[in-house]
Amino acid sequence: MKTYYSAQDLPVIRKYFGINQEQMARIAGVTQAYISMIERQYVPLTHTLRDRLSARLNITPELLAEIKREQVVREEKIQHYLIN
Repeated sequence: MKTYYSAQDLPVIRKYFGINQEQMARIAGVTQAYISMIERQYVPLTHTLRDRLSARLNITPELLAEIKREQVVREEKIQHYLIN
């Protein structure tokens, strides 16, 4: 089963795995500049690159859902501390 995520998800995925753009680039077989351009949506996240990252990081649909849930929880905690 293929895992679908967008360029906007890449920073969240990187944070989950504790890797920076350079490390993700090495995993993906591209340059750090290219990862940066994808994250800033200057170039599209191709199906080929997404599939390569999914395979190499073992990103399943279930893991992606967990990563996104954790991001929402983090954002809610930040909002809670900013309000109080």
